[in-house]
Amino acid sequence: LYFQAYVKQTILSIILVFLGSLKLFAQNVWMHPNAGQGDDRIEYKVDLDMGEMYIEKDGFTYNLTDAKTKHNHNHGHDHELRAHDHEEEKTKFHVIKSKFVGSTWGGEIVKEEVSGFYRNYFQGSDESKWKSKLYSYGSLSMKNYYDGIDLLMDGTKGGLKYSLRVAPNVDANQVVMNYSGQDSLYIDEIGNLHVVNRFGEIIEGAPLAWLEESSRK
Repeated sequence: LYFQAYVKQTILSIILVFLGSLKLFAQNVWMHPNAGQGDDRIEYKVDLDMGEMYIEKDGFTYNLTDAKTKHNHNHGHDHELRAHDHEEEKTKFHVIKSKFVGSTWGGEIVKEEVSGFYRNYFQGSDESKWKSKLYSYGSLSMKNYYDGIDLLMDGTKGGLKYSLRVAPNVDANQVVMNYSGQDSLYIDEIGNLHVVNRFGEIIEGAPLAWLEESSRK
């Protein structure tokens, strides 16, 4: 119905901003597909400075860790100092889940902005999990994430943004999100949602809603 003449739609757009060492800014934010090499709950993975974000059938999981920053911090130290740091500092983790309650997504997805590179995975001795030439994507559209509502993921503008495209006469109130695992949640004076964790904050920009009109000749 999106391309039906003069049909109006509502789009709710939320920009994810990762503060501090969680920052996620680049020319493109790539979404790497899970083709069987990873946990079957994961559809796509996004690399973060501090861990990974998983795009799943019913929401997002942030698997945060300071392992990468510790490696960079210790790089260049002599062996004795690195060994001492390893003994004194344990790697920290924090998992946060953001779930779309009642999502009805059946697996239909449109992938766009294919990467110019690919990844190979040769994990363990089970050759069925060996995957090669897996390209990544800068834009995804998960169709009917709710009945009549598509979830759009866009990493092509130097950050990561998700939008919900609501078809005409569809109730947007069926979209309900539940957060778990965070230290705290709060909404600031301009409407941004702050998800506080042990490494900093994940900020979901204040929702924006607008109508689109499209016509067909």
